[in-house]
Amino acid sequence: MNNSPNKMIIIAIIALFIGSNITLAIETEGENNLYVSLPKDPEMIMERIVNSSIDTKFLTPATKSNIESDPIYDYVIITSKDFENSNFQLLVDHKSQYVNATIIILGDIIENSSFWVNGTYGDATNNSNGNPWIEDGKEVSVNYSRFNDTAAKIRNFNRYANQKWGTRYVLLGGDVEIIPFRELYVNLSDWYSGYVGEVPIEGWIPSDLYFGCLDGTWNDDLDKKFGESKNYSIDEEADFNAEIYIGRAPVDNKYEVATFVNKVIQFETTKKPRDILLHQSNLLPWGIPDTSVIPEACAQWIPNDYNINRLYQKNEKITVDKWINCFSNPSKLMILHVGNGYYHGPDNSWYQLYYNIFGRVKFKNSDVCKLRNTFYPIHISISCLSGNFCYTDCIAEELLLWSRGGASACFFNSEVGCVNRTDASKYSSEFIERIFYELFENDTKNLGEINLFSKYHFINIAQTDPNYRWCYYEINLLGDPETPVLETRDKLPLFVVFVDDDFNESTPDWNITCFDKINEAVNAVPENGVVNVHSGTYHEAVVINKTINLVGEDKYTTIIDGGNSEIVLTLKSNSSSVRNFTIHHNNSTQKTQNQNGVYVPQNCWGNEISSNIIMNNNNCGILIKESCRTYIHDNIIQFNGDGICITKKISGLFEKYIVVTCHNIIYHNKIISNKNYGIYLEATINNEILNNTFLNNGGYNNSLNSKNDAYFKLSKYNTWNGNYWSGACDRKYIQGTHGPIFIWYPDFSNGIISGIIFPSRNYVAIINIGIPIPDIDENPAQEPYEI
Repeated sequence: MNNSPNKMIIIAIIALFIGSNITLAIETEGENNLYVSLPKDPEMIMERIVNSSIDTKFLTPATKSNIESDPIYDYVIITSKDFENSNFQLLVDHKSQYVNATIIILGDIIENSSFWVNGTYGDATNNSNGNPWIEDGKEVSVNYSRFNDTAAKIRNFNRYANQKWGTRYVLLGGDVEIIPFRELYVNLSDWYSGYVGEVPIEGWIPSDLYFGCLDGTWNDDLDKKFGESKNYSIDEEADFNAEIYIGRAPVDNKYEVATFVNKVIQFETTKKPRDILLHQSNLLPWGIPDTSVIPEACAQWIPNDYNINRLYQKNEKITVDKWINCFSNPSKLMILHVGNGYYHGPDNSWYQLYYNIFGRVKFKNSDVCKLRNTFYPIHISISCLSGNFCYTDCIAEELLLWSRGGASACFFNSEVGCVNRTDASKYSSEFIERIFYELFENDTKNLGEINLFSKYHFINIAQTDPNYRWCYYEINLLGDPETPVLETRDKLPLFVVFVDDDFNESTPDWNITCFDKINEAVNAVPENGVVNVHSGTYHEAVVINKTINLVGEDKYTTIIDGGNSEIVLTLKSNSSSVRNFTIHHNNSTQKTQNQNGVYVPQNCWGNEISSNIIMNNNNCGILIKESCRTYIHDNIIQFNGDGICITKKISGLFEKYIVVTCHNIIYHNKIISNKNYGIYLEATINNEILNNTFLNNGGYNNSLNSKNDAYFKLSKYNTWNGNYWSGACDRKYIQGTHGPIFIWYPDFSNGIISGIIFPSRNYVAIINIGIPIPDIDENPAQEPYEI
């Protein structure tokens, strides 16, 4: 850094052990005037900070738009062709009650030459040639390919949408494999590391800011580094003021689309709770600096008619169970987390709840599936890398995409957070405080504006101080940018159809809303519709291929009989629910060993199977293959080959991708008298098997011989608790083999020094080797549960 009066003395507070945690800590000499003349859009900054009111428009719903048309679209979802017919359309229909909305397919953007580097809106075309976003003489003249990747084309489309359609909100509808990010560059010199001494640190920060701040190229010297300050480039490269407000839905499949959309709509259409949770844990084990100043700075902006729930380490021991309980008792509008965090890969992304000289309490990715809150709050954290969405899912993504709890939107850091060595209220904390200010004091309504307006207070200093620049870049909105935080919107009406085996051609609304076959009703109902089935016996193999709710009148009298078919009911969908049926093969005349009751095939996530009787299926009562987050509860599963099978195909000793079946919940079921295993797990991790009754599976009827109640192969991190195991016992050992083994290597892509100070892992393969170590249910039930 230079020798100006504002010279920064950067001192890293390094955790006690490599890889445990990193926090940027900075001391500042001198003062900074935040509101001097700005190089870009200066007249708009304070106006937008002071006046953020939004005119709500009531316009007609829109479907996928033609890019060449010139309508008005306030809100645009950019997503892949794979998600064109997904719940994103439901989100567009919902939004269209309030703003004009549409879906744009990414492939249409990429193929349109107007958005290429030399196109009308590209970085190589200047104002004199019709591109108002690039000043003459500032256009790209070399290294064209650097400005013609998918990220650049999306930004160029956003220029068009803003100018032609008046677009103000863009939801990036995909994780980074679908919608790429732009890394923005920050150079922190004089970084002091306890490991390697004083070194410069180059920050390549994943940021979606690039897609909404549309002036200039973000790379005036045309090198590999976007967003450099004037100290390292020929000019200030960053455009800090947004024309479009950006949010990201980091979704990889239709289940995650359905979960994301459900959470956004649920948040928007539910009366908002009046409770806010403020959390504090130490950054260093001895509690200096005092981090409680961070939530207290936020608390000053919260109105008096809200209940502030404080969960501070300085007042009490904070456990994972206590943290989980705080999400729902009572429901929270917002949750602020203050503490360390880190991303070490899919099996070890976490943020910290409690930290002292005796150790720390972490809330991990694997803990998120224990959340059961039914209102999904806005979640904010200063923790390091907890919003690092550019690799496999970080904890922010888990919180956002867990369908049974978690958050509806996250303001998290994609890189390490910054705090002052002696004053924890500086840097990252200042940005977080301004989120509360914008919402409650400045009456900024929508999440996208709140994200940007909270940053506008620091535009000037971010141009000269790399620590503020770092914070400006790294806080991303994982959530919907148009969502109003405090408004309660109307729900779209549900589409409901009815099935009765007594319906016929004389029934009113025959083949419109009334059917005699379940499959015909499923085909007729739209996404998120409801199929109500009256008592009767339905001889068909049912296939659910969209997100619906299939509801029987009574599980004892509403029967689906698969006959000679291999599968009675196939859940070829995401986030569907099936409840109140008997599902069996009673009338089969060709009994084979591959007949299943309920089948969930590959990539069909988040389905719910509840309150059913699943019986007399020669293979499995419920078979899940390579799908995650299925919720199986309150079922009676009996007289099958195996009760529940959750498996992933093992193709050989080595596999390339770290993809396993995970986060399924088996809760409060009666799993009895199945011929082989009560539950069988293979190549699956992070499942919860809780409060079930296992009885007489495999022909065994007491605790000493109940080995067939459960078995696992090449599985690990599964939780067994509170189950009844064919008799009373003090603890239950579940036999199986732990595996597979994850192979990884340290990531030094940003240099060896950065790789040591900010350790990360690249996971390259798994080895399908298992070690015969039993799992344990430490708290088995002493008598069967009533279901």
